[in-house]
Amino acid sequence: MGRKQNRRREHLYLFFACILILFLMTGCVHLTDGLLSRTDFEEARDLAGQGNYEASLNRYEKILAQRPAAGDRALFEIGVIYATPGNQKKDYHKSLEYLQKIAETYPASAYRKDSDAMIYLIQEITSRDKRMGAQRRQLERLEQQIEQLKEVDMKLRQQKKPLPGR
Repeated sequence: MGRKQNRRREHLYLFFACILILFLMTGCVHLTDGLLSRTDFEEARDLAGQGNYEASLNRYEKILAQRPAAGDRALFEIGVIYATPGNQKKDYHKSLEYLQKIAETYPASAYRKDSDAMIYLIQEITSRDKRMGAQRRQLERLEQQIEQLKEVDMKLRQQKKPLPGR
């Protein structure tokens, strides 16, 4: 009887070992994919930190195409790069497009709140830029009017000068 229980126990251990191996194999695929994703993200972030925004954008686009599960983070990072002040090709419109895709494609994303905050800030910045542009144009018009008034004043003063000898 002891041998039958030992064999059953051996089969039970073998069964659990097979399940564990199967679990680890499927889990490892996700783990290695996550590690690859992490290094890709690190490389893209390092490129952006060095000011190489174009290469960083290309890396994030690659991540977006190859790893849809990490797409929300890639979309967020792309949106941030397009809004970065130091970026020569800064484009608030493109930034908004990428950030809004997070809400559309990944509504339960951990990046949702941050992207919504970025969207709000970018909209505020563009609104203020428009107001500043309008104020600059108004200021230029006023400066032109001031110059014209100075010229008129100078002409009037010249006309009022008394003639010599009088």
